[in-house]
Amino acid sequence: MKVVDVNGMYTIEVITGGTIVHEFQKGFWKVEDMKRFQADYVAKVAPLLKGKIWAKCSDLTEYQTSSIVDGIHEHITWAAGIGLSNAAIVVSSAIIKMQMNRGDGDIISPKIYDNKSEALNWLEFEGYKG
Repeated sequence: MKVVDVNGMYTIEVITGGTIVHEFQKGFWKVEDMKRFQADYVAKVAPLLKGKIWAKCSDLTEYQTSSIVDGIHEHITWAAGIGLSNAAIVVSSAIIKMQMNRGDGDIISPKIYDNKSEALNWLEFEGYKG
C-alpha cells in the first residue's frame, strides 16, 4: 500500500505483511504538512500495522530543515504507542541529521545512514521485514 501526499511532500509505503514502513519526505515542511502526514498515518497506515512491532525507514535526502520539531515529537510518541520500536533515517545533510536527532531521541533513537540500502540492511538485521 502506497500513500502519496496531495501536495507531493511525502510518500509512505507499507508492504503487505511487512514490518518496515518506508517514508520519503521532501521540501520545506509546514505545520499543515505534518498534520496531513499524521492523518494519513492514522487513517491508512496504522490499520496495516495493528498488533505488530514495526520500524520506519525514512529517506530525507530531499527534505529541507523545517520548523516542525514539535510535530515530529508528537508523531513519534503516537507511533511508539502503536508499535514503532526502531527507525533508520537516510540523510544527505548534516543540518537534517542534527534536526532529526533533536526530534525524538527520548522515545526512539534512530540510526542515521548515508544511503537507503544500508538503512534497510540494518533494519532487516534487527529482525524487521519489508
